[in-house]
Amino acid sequence: MVVALIKVPVTIYFSFRGKLDEGKTGIKVELSDNSTVYDAIKQLTDLHPDLDGKILTKSNRPRRFIQIRINQQGIEHLSGLQTKLDDGDELIILPKLGGG
Repeated sequence: MVVALIKVPVTIYFSFRGKLDEGKTGIKVELSDNSTVYDAIKQLTDLHPDLDGKILTKSNRPRRFIQIRINQQGIEHLSGLQTKLDDGDELIILPKLGGG
């Protein structure tokens, strides 16, 4: 059985993006077809262990100050961490902004 791979660019916009190779803001992760946002984040933290615990809590929920978006749409408006990814979807991880 041949497993189809998808490539998903991941862009990080906050202080610990420097934990990526050479301080890049983004990288591409390769995932099997039918992968989810959670799978992409898991692979990202496997590749960059310094990010472990900075994006998701121990109970695998996004940290309260983190916003996760797919193609500019917040995952809270989709299927959360179980949102399926397609080849070329852009995963964006950034701090939540507040104000009043």
